[in-house]
Amino acid sequence: MGLGAAAAAIVAAVGMALLLPNDTDTGPRKATEKVIADQNGEIAALRAEIARLEAEVESRLAAVRHMLALEAAERRRDELRRQLARPDMAEQIAREVDEAAFIIVYDADRQRKRQGGRASAIAAYRDVVRLFPQTRWAKVAQNRLTEIEKL
Repeated sequence: MGLGAAAAAIVAAVGMALLLPNDTDTGPRKATEKVIADQNGEIAALRAEIARLEAEVESRLAAVRHMLALEAAERRRDELRRQLARPDMAEQIAREVDEAAFIIVYDADRQRKRQGGRASAIAAYRDVVRLFPQTRWAKVAQNRLTEIEKL
């Protein structure tokens, strides 16, 4: 081997030594490993942040569900209060029956005071006693009939 061939072999060996990594190499492989490690750390941090945000969202959703349930209960309570404030149909009918009996007795009283209205007043009082026997006006009408009969 000549001097040229030996020099070429040395140059090739030095080049190979420079290109091949060793334990103390801070070359591209170490840089790549560091980037990958940094990215893995960032991914782990992002995953932790996502988990925290998901937990916060779930907590807020639970609060919203609770508030919606409270609002629904409040609406139901208000509706029940409105229903309680409205007169019962039976009560309303009883008031209307009482009012009808009163009007007939009132009209019969007016007829009774007029000349020749006695017969129509008696008929009206009897109608109240017959049609509305459970009202206080039936008792008033009965008393008026008793008064008329005494005369």
